[in-house]
Amino acid sequence: HTKMTSQFAPKGELLGWLNGLVGTDYTRVEQCANGVAFCLVFSELFGKEFPIKGVVMQAKHSHESHRNYKLLQRFFDQKGIKRDFSIDRLTNAKPLDNLEFLQWVKSFH
Repeated sequence: HTKMTSQFAPKGELLGWLNGLVGTDYTRVEQCANGVAFCLVFSELFGKEFPIKGVVMQAKHSHESHRNYKLLQRFFDQKGIKRDFSIDRLTNAKPLDNLEFLQWVKSFH
């Protein structure tokens, strides 16, 4: 689970990887802003260890997205995964922030 790479994949390739892995049909990285896709990736990686039932799957409001990222951060802490991220920046759907985090998630995978 800790294979890291310094290569950066193009946006389309990242979205294709994400969609294929977790069954989303995202066309823009900003669609990751609610945190659901990132939670789904870690659920794929860690199976029953990841608390997928706590994820707000249809997160549309800021507080729901924040909940998803808080759950992800707690999971990282429990597993000793060293990755800080700004919940506010990710939930604001800024393309660069979401692209950078997606890039990291793919390299972690």
